[in-house]
Amino acid sequence: MLNRKSYMVRLFFSAAIVLAACSNGFANNIRTYRWTNQMNMSDNIESVVAKLNQQTGLHLTYADFKLFERKDLATSRFSTYFQLSQGLPIQGALVRTWLNPNTGTLVQMEATLDDGLMNDNRGTRLHLNNFRGELMSAKLDTLPVMDYVRSIVLHHADDAVIGEIKWQDMWQGSELVREIKVKGRHGLHTITVSHFSRRVLNSKYEEFPQVDVQALVYPIYEETAEKRLPQERVIVTLKNISNVRKPSATDPYAPLQNRHYYENMSDLFLAETPEGQAKGFWSFNWLMRTAQGLFEAMPWAENSFANGGLYLEGQFATVSLHPGVRDLKGLAVPLAYSGHYNLIWKTATIDGQEVGEVVPSSALFGAPLKSPDSALNRVARRLPDHDMISYINDGFDEIQVYYAINQLMTSLHGMGFNDPELSTRAFNAFLYDPDITMRDNAYYQNDTINFTTYSPKNQNFARDNSTIWHELGHGVMDRLMGDLITLADSGGLSEGMADFVAQLVVQDVTGGKPFAGSDEFRIVNKTGFNLTNEAHDDGEAYGGTMKDIMDLSIAKFGRPGLAKMTDLTLETMRLTRNHPALTANDWFEHMLFADEMGRPGIRVAGEMRELIVGALQSRNYRLDRGQVAQLTVMVGDQELTNASTGSRNKPVVRAIKDKEESQYNLSFRLKSSEVYPFKYPVTIELNYTGGPLEGSLKWKGKENGPLKVTLAKESDVATATVTALGTCEAVNRPDGGCSDYVYMKVYNAGADHPAAKKRFYVRLKGN
Repeated sequence: MLNRKSYMVRLFFSAAIVLAACSNGFANNIRTYRWTNQMNMSDNIESVVAKLNQQTGLHLTYADFKLFERKDLATSRFSTYFQLSQGLPIQGALVRTWLNPNTGTLVQMEATLDDGLMNDNRGTRLHLNNFRGELMSAKLDTLPVMDYVRSIVLHHADDAVIGEIKWQDMWQGSELVREIKVKGRHGLHTITVSHFSRRVLNSKYEEFPQVDVQALVYPIYEETAEKRLPQERVIVTLKNISNVRKPSATDPYAPLQNRHYYENMSDLFLAETPEGQAKGFWSFNWLMRTAQGLFEAMPWAENSFANGGLYLEGQFATVSLHPGVRDLKGLAVPLAYSGHYNLIWKTATIDGQEVGEVVPSSALFGAPLKSPDSALNRVARRLPDHDMISYINDGFDEIQVYYAINQLMTSLHGMGFNDPELSTRAFNAFLYDPDITMRDNAYYQNDTINFTTYSPKNQNFARDNSTIWHELGHGVMDRLMGDLITLADSGGLSEGMADFVAQLVVQDVTGGKPFAGSDEFRIVNKTGFNLTNEAHDDGEAYGGTMKDIMDLSIAKFGRPGLAKMTDLTLETMRLTRNHPALTANDWFEHMLFADEMGRPGIRVAGEMRELIVGALQSRNYRLDRGQVAQLTVMVGDQELTNASTGSRNKPVVRAIKDKEESQYNLSFRLKSSEVYPFKYPVTIELNYTGGPLEGSLKWKGKENGPLKVTLAKESDVATATVTALGTCEAVNRPDGGCSDYVYMKVYNAGADHPAAKKRFYVRLKGN
């Protein structure tokens, strides 16, 4: 429970969500402005507003802005201000400043400003709806948040769990809305409600970042990805282990277990009143605050071999077992309570109806180190069935996870990640989440990396440094890029940068020397921008481009090129902090600006520009934002996109019926651009297995391998039919069903890596 943020904070964004916007990422009344290297200016908001008025012709005042954040980064003092109208924030309207702390001058200012043309309309609408003066706060507080949350979240097919709830009241054009964000178990629900009509205007759901890459382990692999060849372990030093811990003979959260927490009794407001509490109402906000108090009251104890053993509680990493493992039979470890707060979900029956119930519980310490050489003696068995009980008893996975987290921090510290607090805060790790929907996976949220259980043919992600570094890459981004960061495309930047952070650490650990399987990482690809329909595939374009730049930098500068590229990447993250609608163009434009600034002793100003531009040329990317090449996939008469039916979050849904066949007619068309021509003949492979988390549904002809079609020239249209049978070969949904996809890969003539990828999803619902 260390370093957790308050659950309900107004005027606060917490995840990367796509803004409803026009083609440039913003509403039509929003205009963007940017200054760099203003030697005669500081970050004083009154001075900034005065200069903005001169530049824009607007009549802004200091009172039109409200400070949201001021933070000292490694290279600058960063500030974010909301622009207000009628005292409330305007969606996407921000002023962000970066101040050089040594010179006191403005490094960068970026403003996305509302032009004020809707202010009169907003005022009129407030008046007509009785939002005025002292009544404003009272009117805002009458919106029944939990009613909207329950009506949307509790009916979601895959994630009907109500977790942390935050909201922000703001103007969306001339509509006064409340944007409600609800953390579920596996993703984030965003619900937009009108204060005027009190209707839901929009709702959407996005999964938390989850790994879907091939597993590689200690020091890089436990076994190679394709041939599964076992790899050697090496001797390392486990550093930064704390000499104190917070043990407990009993569950420190037992006082919270004297009552029930049914999901249908969760109410943000009634939970704060004695009357509501007496009737059984509760909220995650109240529960977390209470749990934090219990944790802080726990006494410290010596963490040592002599005091019951040394547990993996460190400066940069803490490792615990998921509380769900307490139900396992045959465990030989003591399972002492670690004090790190977790939740166990179960099903209860009330009046004949099944409802979810949450039980607050402490996570558990695993196997303690009894002597200085006990970590060396722990076996790392690769069991055919990945038996979780044996792995817990062996205790090796805890060692691997602790080392990997500590190594990431050590590598990045040595390459410029030294921002106050952000670079020193610990990451927490939980092993063996037994939830079947998270099987064969690892996922990150709120400073925590979570590991699950694994099917026989999969790999153990707790022994895969590249997976661990990928997931923590999301954490590094979260810390540097801020709570307000909003991605204005598929979310591929998040996945691609997480891959790239992992690659930076791999490069540092290996010294850049090739090793068995080093060419099998997902980041080694030729995937182009704008040629996918899913964040993980779109992330290949981001990550692949970043790796191309890194490789060029190392080729030009030698090993110092790695430090240059790492520093450039971290600075670009800082310079895009809290961006309200970050696109690929925005990312690379800010990278070019970071390059222009240079860094004394690390980077000469402008020395990376040629490398950046050169790497982008082969990725279907245009700095001038001109026409790019296209891959169009039609399912029947509907185009397959990242938001259409058949996409990851909107799969085609069918009931499980063993003998029923469902046919889907697909067609494919390519269109080159002047900077990115496809090379014909082009081959399109339709794969039923081999992709991340792919292979749970039975497809007709699956046993015959990939289906292939060819486009001989640009004007051709290729067609294929895929048939889903009504049978699950592996269950991966909580209702006993399965979700799976056909992976479509486009290969240019003579290429061994696809240039484009799309996925078509089908889900079979259980009972």
